[in-house]
Amino acid sequence: MNVLYHYTAAYHLQAILNSGYLKLTESNLKEYVEMYKPVVWLTTQKEPEPYSLGLSGSFLDKTEIRIHVKRKPTPTIKTWEQFSTKNKMNPEFKSSFSEGRKPETWFISTKEITLKDILLIENRYTKEIYYQNEM
Repeated sequence: MNVLYHYTAAYHLQAILNSGYLKLTESNLKEYVEMYKPVVWLTTQKEPEPYSLGLSGSFLDKTEIRIHVKRKPTPTIKTWEQFSTKNKMNPEFKSSFSEGRKPETWFISTKEITLKDILLIENRYTKEIYYQNEM
């Protein structure tokens, strides 16, 4: 089965478990896309490289919690290339935003991701499992 990953800080874990989904959040692209939409960021990187995913620079460790998401055909999950093209992102900004990173590993969901589409939520360091989908 194909898997995408979402990373977050332990600080956000309880809110995810309580709500039952990964919520849409500010994409930091509001002024650079024609029609702004909040998103859930995903990646193919099982072992995250914080800078290449835009997760560095915070006092929180945004790679501590790894969430495994079922990768299935859906119109709401797009590659970064598809998302940025569809939303008419300024090519100069797109190039600058992606420089030195790995945009080929980025995926965007324009819809919340519910626990039914989450396979596993784990702590990358302690290996503790917080949620496992019994498919």
